[in-house]
Amino acid sequence: MRIRAYIIAMSIIVGGCSKDPPITDGSVCYHFPTIQGPTICYLYSEGQYQFKAPCFNPNNQDEFCYLFINHETNVSKLMRYSLTSKESSTVVEGFSILGQPKWSKKNWIVFSTIDHQLWKVKSNGDSLIHLTFEGSSLYPEVNPQGTVIAFNQQTSTQELPFLHFINDNGFSIDTIDYFKFSNGAWGATSWSKNDELAFPYGSEVDYGVASFDLISESLDQIVSNGYHSGKDKIEDIKWHPNSQDIYYTKWKSGFYRINIFSKQEQLLKEGCDSRAYEHFSISQDGLKIITERVNSFVEDECTIIQNSTIYLMDINGLDEVEIELPIE
Repeated sequence: MRIRAYIIAMSIIVGGCSKDPPITDGSVCYHFPTIQGPTICYLYSEGQYQFKAPCFNPNNQDEFCYLFINHETNVSKLMRYSLTSKESSTVVEGFSILGQPKWSKKNWIVFSTIDHQLWKVKSNGDSLIHLTFEGSSLYPEVNPQGTVIAFNQQTSTQELPFLHFINDNGFSIDTIDYFKFSNGAWGATSWSKNDELAFPYGSEVDYGVASFDLISESLDQIVSNGYHSGKDKIEDIKWHPNSQDIYYTKWKSGFYRINIFSKQEQLLKEGCDSRAYEHFSISQDGLKIITERVNSFVEDECTIIQNSTIYLMDINGLDEVEIELPIE
């Protein structure tokens, strides 16, 4: 198992850890006990096999791509899987991919690597192409037609990050000062059929979700609940195909949906220490969600084991079932 590179300082209160056997599969949502005494916990570690960051094929919702990681053999692969045949195949391997790969309408899969550069590859593994070569390029998003890629970028000559738009061949089209419209937030972006971007917005006080119309260049802050802890961080965000509803995951706070007109936030799936939702994708017919669920448990008094698996549910967060993917 590989130790993840972050430590969270927990509150110091009188109390102790539960001695009951841990529930390891995320079937029960609960919060971990705090640690007694002046100690720094918890230390996070991932299990051997991890299945992460699924994304539907926009041309065939029977298929999705995902990341498979075997920590013991140091194998990392971008995979594709058919829900009907239950067969998987390797698209590309040998890359440490960050975040969620995006499958475009033109059948390219775009992804960011550990060196913060963008690549694209055909879904059958052909034509691997390097797209960016400077600065830090993260959180790629592809427009619904598959012709433009947007991503967060920061270079040595640019003090603050900006949103960079390139065509699908890697040629620059435009840039937008990212903090100008996100008010300090940083993270995933989703592109609607109406050419609106949805993204995390704001700082601690007004942190929430906003949309930006690329045609009128108008901003709409849709919801603002504040940022109280890392559990409120928006991990992923997606437009529904109806271009009226926005779905998003808040690390350990849950899976949410909001309508841009009513601006009423709805909790679809509860989040907690033992069960969190991260990257996800919505099918083109708007009826299904495929998501990475992170099931966690306390292995000893100071170590948390995390296991990412992939689940399928309906658009309302019901009928959630695990997809049993093969170990490659």
